[in-house]
This record gives sequence, structure tokens and C-alpha cells, in this order.
Amino acid sequence: MSFMKEFPKQKELFCQELVTHNVEDGEEMTKIYLKRKYECFFQHKEDGEVVFALYEDIDGNVHYKQIDYDTEKYSMKSQLFLMNLSNSIMRFSFKCELRDIMPKEPVNLAEVNEQEKNANEMGYGLYKIKDTNKAPFGQQNIENIDALNQHNYLSFTELGFLSAISPLIEMGSNAIIDPGTGKLLSITGIAKYLKKSRASISNTMNKLITKGIIFEITDANDLLKFNRSVSERPLLLNPEFSYRGDRNDIDLTLTKFLVSSDKIEEQKIYLPWKVWFSQNHNGGRLYRRQTYLKLRKETKGE
Repeated sequence: MSFMKEFPKQKELFCQELVTHNVEDGEEMTKIYLKRKYECFFQHKEDGEVVFALYEDIDGNVHYKQIDYDTEKYSMKSQLFLMNLSNSIMRFSFKCELRDIMPKEPVNLAEVNEQEKNANEMGYGLYKIKDTNKAPFGQQNIENIDALNQHNYLSFTELGFLSAISPLIEMGSNAIIDPGTGKLLSITGIAKYLKKSRASISNTMNKLITKGIIFEITDANDLLKFNRSVSERPLLLNPEFSYRGDRNDIDLTLTKFLVSSDKIEEQKIYLPWKVWFSQNHNGGRLYRRQTYLKLRKETKGE
């Protein structure tokens, strides 16, 4: 058995005068008077096994146990125990120093690739950790925005407004919030943030709501699904335009709201990427239009 990777710190020794430990021996109970407790691991010099010291009796015997299935207790003289313990500590310290100065073994990439293959067959994946930049970015759907531009669906003012509020989009829900407090922002709050008049922001916002780029949720049941107070009216960005979060795991309530009120589709503007959900998933995701149409047909056929 190899030595422990970390040698447990020995607990403070203390004396228990005339405190007894009863040991069953056949039908008799033998009283052992304890001098101190140890409760620490050490390596037995004779066989190299790691064992666990329990206590020392008043006769100078240290009682210990194997750390396997052997339930018997053994004993050795305290002088021998202290020598074993000292050697164990020295050996552990040497291993730590050696570990620190020795170069790390190279990773066996062939073995990693084999493990990745096995993981993939089980539905899991291994990936290389990348030193990624931590600057926050939103995910705009370039192809969908291009399709909207081809239909002259949004004005430059509306596009500029959507770009300006991108720092206010909440991760995972696409709600427009105060980034400092996390609270929902009203049109007045957005105007204050952008340092613009409320009238101009309200005018732009109403146009975007009418066009289905911004959602305003007013139904109490939908508000509760978003874990919001019924006195609040969340303003949310259409995830088919931009989504701040995992585009393969779009908030399910947001997804269902979009599916039930798809104003862009009603205008016969057929975006190349559409949000849909299946019954066995807890969120929506973006699909190519051909896949979206297939999934929508299957759902309506159920």
C-alpha cells in the first residue's frame, strides 16, 4: 500500500488520568488505562503499511489498527511508535520536496484521446481548457440581422438603440435590467441610463415592441413564471435577434412567449434561424429554418 498523499496533522496530545477503555476478551472486559490519545496515521517500519495510532496506555504501549478490513487492535512500545512516526514525517517531507522540484510528467495524449472516445460513446465529452478572454460579449445572430436588413425592417435609430442597451441585457433571461442592482428597468430607467429623453426612448421602444424585437410581458401568469413581481413588466430582447447566454439552452418561458407571439414570422419575414423547443428539453434552442419547420410540424401533429 502506498503512503498517503497527505500526512494528517497529529492532534494535540493530552493526558486522561485513570480514564479507562474497555476491551472485550472472550466473556471478560479488560480495562485499559489511557495516558494520551494520538489519532494519527504513521507508516509501520517493519512492513511499510500505513496504520492508524489510537492511544497510549499508562504502561507505555501505543495501540493501533490496520486501515483495511482487519478489526483487530495491535500495540507497540511508545519508543518504537515515536521512531516510526518520526521516520514517516521525514519521508513525507522528502516526498513533498521531491515533488516540488521534479518536472511534471508529460500528458499521454494517446490515452486522453482514447478516454475521450469512451466518454463520447457514453454521451459525455472532454475538452481542452482554453485561456479565454473574460471580456463580456453578447451573441448577435448575424444571419437573422442580415435578413431583417434585407427587408428594411429596422431603422438605424432602432438598430442603434438595440446596440446601446446591450450592456443591460440579463444573462440567461434576456431581460433589460439595471446591471448594478439586477432590477428590471422601465422605459424611464432606460432613458435615464442612456441620458436621453423619456419621450424619445418610449417612441423607439414602442416600435420595437410592435415589431416583435422587444417583448413586454403584462400577463400575471407569465410574470410569475419569470419570478418577477406582478407589479413589474419585464422588457425582454427577442433571442432570435440576440441572446446573452447559451443559445442551445434558451430560457423556456422566454421561448414559449416567442413561439406564441412571433410577430416577425407574422410579417412573412422568414428568418434563417428560429427558436423552438421539444418536450424532453428544459429550454429552447436556435435551429436552422428547415429543422425548425420540421420540429414545429411534428409538435402540431401530436
